[in-house]
Amino acid sequence: MALRSCCDGAECHIDMFNSWDEMAKYDLPVSIDFVLNQTGYKQLHYVGHSQGTLIAFVHLSTTQSSKVSAPISVYVTYIQLAEYDGIWCGN
Repeated sequence: MALRSCCDGAECHIDMFNSWDEMAKYDLPVSIDFVLNQTGYKQLHYVGHSQGTLIAFVHLSTTQSSKVSAPISVYVTYIQLAEYDGIWCGN
């Protein structure tokens, strides 16, 4: 499954790209609902890497809704940290 910001074909149109905060607000809840509806499970294990980590952190820290947090039974993320000019950045 690809988020709206991903290109899974030979060509990519610029209007397909969205900001990470839009992905956190809109795409993550829809993606989790899709997986739960397709599998019939009530909970899932969320594994995020890079962008997946970022959108989950943003969504879980900016919304009061339990629609996303409640069905996540295990939350595993990876983010590589780096320092550039005194500023810590995730990769």
